[in-house]
Amino acid sequence: MRKFFFVFFCFFSVIFAQNPEKTIEDILPYPLEKFQQQEILEEKIQNSMVQISCYSTPLVDLVEEWKTMIEIPIVISSQIYLYRNDQQLRISLNTEEIKFQKALELVTRYLDLIYYIDQDVLMIALPGSKPSEDTDKRLWNGLKNARSKYESQKTETNTTSSIQETLNKTISLELSSGSLDKIARGLEDSIQSPVLVDLRLNDFFAKENKKEFFLSAREQKLQEILDQFCRSYNIAWIVEGNAIYFSLPEYIAPMQASQEKKKKEDERVMGLWKSSLNARILLPLARYSLPQIIQYLKSQWRVDLIVEPEIWQRDIVYSFKEKSLSLKELLDILAQENQAVYILGENNIVYLIQEGN
Repeated sequence: MRKFFFVFFCFFSVIFAQNPEKTIEDILPYPLEKFQQQEILEEKIQNSMVQISCYSTPLVDLVEEWKTMIEIPIVISSQIYLYRNDQQLRISLNTEEIKFQKALELVTRYLDLIYYIDQDVLMIALPGSKPSEDTDKRLWNGLKNARSKYESQKTETNTTSSIQETLNKTISLELSSGSLDKIARGLEDSIQSPVLVDLRLNDFFAKENKKEFFLSAREQKLQEILDQFCRSYNIAWIVEGNAIYFSLPEYIAPMQASQEKKKKEDERVMGLWKSSLNARILLPLARYSLPQIIQYLKSQWRVDLIVEPEIWQRDIVYSFKEKSLSLKELLDILAQENQAVYILGENNIVYLIQEGN
């Protein structure tokens, strides 16, 4: 271990001696910052509105018009002109005001071309010429997926807590109606949570000749009331999001299986990380920058810490009182210092994302 740190110090000492103007951030440039501009470009493509009014209009003229209107960089691949002549790159098309993304799809389909985003440029090119996704792009997509997972988990945690509280609530009610929908509305008013009914139940009860529904309970937990009600009518219920959903058992079963599969997948990922999170990490330096921590985790522990560009740009120096920490303790400190959360991913990748981003 000591030998490693000696080499580590020597490595950076040599670099800094040769490049006195450079910092460790220059030596270890963060590759994901370039995709911030790409996100802005994607938003403009998705949200901008355009109208196409063309008669035998050259593609290059339409692209110039778009560049002015939407204020984004658009490049027509030079390879197109090797295989298409001017007449093959003219457009006759009229539309109402539509989303720019839809306009792109119409025009490229009309000319048998494709479009894609290459970092911060919108490219129009020949089919099959889109470059394969590089490592940086995969990391960026992983970061975005982690961000979505965090938002989903946060909503799910709040919803689960709220709906579980509702299911454990002791209530009394007396409902009767010729329609299951009306029973659901009465239940919804009583518990102040959405209650949904599968439309396929109407056909089921019509075949069963069920014309009256009763839901009666005194001082019972809602969960018990739902179980008894469903048994009475040979149906089933499940919690989906923040709603209680009634359907037939054969339709509820796949939904339950999907929920169970997600739960097991989360447990599997946590199981893979269990030993790694408890492993002790020696910290011989008194102070570390974030790039140093990222480099150290990767080289010594084979852990890839991927952080959002906003976190990377902060000039924070991390001081540790202890000479060793568990990986979990280190990640907790990084999250706390940056008002962030970390998401554990596959293949020893950890994503550090801003809380509430």
